[in-house]
Amino acid sequence: MEYVIAGSSEADVARFREILRDVPGVEFRVGSVPETGADCDAVILNPALAHERYGGTPRIGEVQVLINRNEDGAPEIILAAAPVTGAMAAPDDAQTEEFVYRLLDSCVTAFWEHFPDRTHTRLLVHLEGAAIDRPDAAVPARGVLRSLQEARG
Repeated sequence: MEYVIAGSSEADVARFREILRDVPGVEFRVGSVPETGADCDAVILNPALAHERYGGTPRIGEVQVLINRNEDGAPEIILAAAPVTGAMAAPDDAQTEEFVYRLLDSCVTAFWEHFPDRTHTRLLVHLEGAAIDRPDAAVPARGVLRSLQEARG
């Protein structure tokens, strides 16, 4: 799997680029989901946005795979991240990093469960779209890094 890390802020994307610089198969882009995901097969979106735009009903603790039939420029496969309960008002850095790690890991796992025969996939991780943008971009970037390192063994 190849990854496209994107966001609307050049500074945030630059921070991710710096932290993920040694991870192969990762590309960085700046712009909206349609602007950055045109050549991607799938995108991770936060559940509220995903279900509002692409249908279905969120189920607590479950990643849902939706199909984009809107022709809106977003990838065809929408990975609606699992809604969480008991959200913390102000999670600390370790909690935020863990949340991002689990979000990415669970979405990638759900993708492979639904599409086990895919040989090549490009996954868009859009910071705002996935709701993992934070004032300090290094914190979610470390969660992404951990997930990618573990996935590659």
